[in-house]
Amino acid sequence: MILKGDSLFVSRKSGLKKNGDAWFSIKFLDDEADEFFTCFVDEKLFNTFEGITKKTAVGLTLDLVPGSKYFSLVGFELA
Repeated sequence: MILKGDSLFVSRKSGLKKNGDAWFSIKFLDDEADEFFTCFVDEKLFNTFEGITKKTAVGLTLDLVPGSKYFSLVGFELA
């Protein structure tokens, strides 16, 4: 199921797993400013957020599987 909505960009982080693989995440604040959520993304999408300042409004496209707590960030656009 594809969902679209607005949020605020908060931060981006990266690191290494114990096995040496890299991970990348981007943190957002929902449009009602009461819930933070983190998306684990690939390196290409992670690098796309380089230079975007905190609290920038973004429109997100998420892929959610009904009944699952996991989702994927499919795309975004600056609002």
